[in-house]
Amino acid sequence: MNKKIISGLLVILLTRSLYGGGFSSLWLGGGARISAMGGAGSAAARGAAAGFYNAAALSLKNGSSFVFSSYKWVGNLSGAFASYGTGNNKSGFGIFGLFSSIGDIQYRTVPSEEPISTFSFYEASAGVSYSRRIRDNLSAGVTLKGFYTKIFIHESAGFGFDLGLMWKPEKMPLIFGFTVQNIGKMSTLNLERVELPVFTAAGFSLPFKCMGQNALITADFVYDKEEDFCVKSGFELDINKFLFIRAGYRSGSEIYGFSAGAGLSWQRYLINYSYMPYSNQWHDMHKFSIELSL
Repeated sequence: MNKKIISGLLVILLTRSLYGGGFSSLWLGGGARISAMGGAGSAAARGAAAGFYNAAALSLKNGSSFVFSSYKWVGNLSGAFASYGTGNNKSGFGIFGLFSSIGDIQYRTVPSEEPISTFSFYEASAGVSYSRRIRDNLSAGVTLKGFYTKIFIHESAGFGFDLGLMWKPEKMPLIFGFTVQNIGKMSTLNLERVELPVFTAAGFSLPFKCMGQNALITADFVYDKEEDFCVKSGFELDINKFLFIRAGYRSGSEIYGFSAGAGLSWQRYLINYSYMPYSNQWHDMHKFSIELSL
């Protein structure tokens, strides 16, 4: 049997087992900045992609921006993410779209030289976010989402929502974030219901000075409905608002943990890269994103 069908189906099984139920693309998507920092975005998310991680972050934004990111992983798995966010430090609005696929998976019913046909696996989601400050130091946000997935001739669709809060204590640099994501329901896929990866994340971000430069540490404590608990943590060093160095770690997995990345800011552009090494036979993941301030 051709390796492509083996790797393609294994990737589907791997991502769904690693990230809890269906729609693993919701864990793999987003921008390269947060990916480089271990995925800890509930309190550290900023910019156009903020609404993807915590809708409440959009009301902390002043101005508008657009981000596009793409990634490629093992077994012909690739994905893309695009998001727009705007805010005025009182309220914010954002939209995003996320798509991932594995193409040309070969279909056979018995061992043979040539497949009967080929098929693809798709996951797509989109969301609309709104955020508002309900106090000077407290913001709340909501995201309404739509989901669609297809494998071979079977497909499923559904709707869901996220809720988020951000709180900045007075006279303290800390920011606390809280979000519950992917509350919703999907239709059946070949007689089985697709389970959305519902999870709760509570985290913080703390800016400080490091070698005379601005720096940030952040962490998320994440619990999903499969009763898995993990800690995502990250670090960012901002060198003269031009070069950004990032690193992160996620607990709870035997095949991956550390991440790293960098960013370059020039005029209205911010280019980010993240690297996530995986152990064993799974290829490392590389993600690139470019953000434009409007």
